Amino acid sequence: MLAQVFRKNKVNLLYGESGCGKTVSAIKALNNEGIEPILFDFDDNDSPEQNECSYLHIDGYKALADKNMTIPVDKVIIVDTWHTFKSAGGEISLLDRMAEHNTVIIIDHNRDLSGKRDIPMMDEALVNHLGSKLWLERSMNKAGTHHNLHIKKCRGYKGGTPIANWMREEPTLNILKEN
Repeated sequence: MLAQVFRKNKVNLLYGESGCGKTVSAIKALNNEGIEPILFDFDDNDSPEQNECSYLHIDGYKALADKNMTIPVDKVIIVDTWHTFKSAGGEISLLDRMAEHNTVIIIDHNRDLSGKRDIPMMDEALVNHLGSKLWLERSMNKAGTHHNLHIKKCRGYKGGTPIANWMREEPTLNILKEN
């Protein structure tokens, strides 16, 4: 396990509503273990930089256009987001190649179907073959905003679920304050 919730050398899915801090939270969790991930960015996401995260930024569109793209080895690769990766021409075969010698974390959004928000946008048949399925839920009540990580699937995970206010510090992440 990496950062207690990501399966090492597997493809992991972290999903939740747009803007809830999925990318920043994943990078912070990895940074806490001394891991600097590669952010394969399709969303031009500057929130990790604003939150002083340590990562290597790769423009996903340019990387996909490079027919000679070299896939690193023994790294953690974050694909942000699944939808934009797929619409840019990214294929499952590329994810499989990335995951041969790396840990891959796919960031995705959730569907909001009749109040049931814990369903990812990614095809469920594909999700069932991933190493872990993690849902970051943002909820608000009189006490404030909470960001709870629900472990929907993750063999080897030994903690409780949900993880309350996962990767949140006081004060909350800068990007979340601005929204």
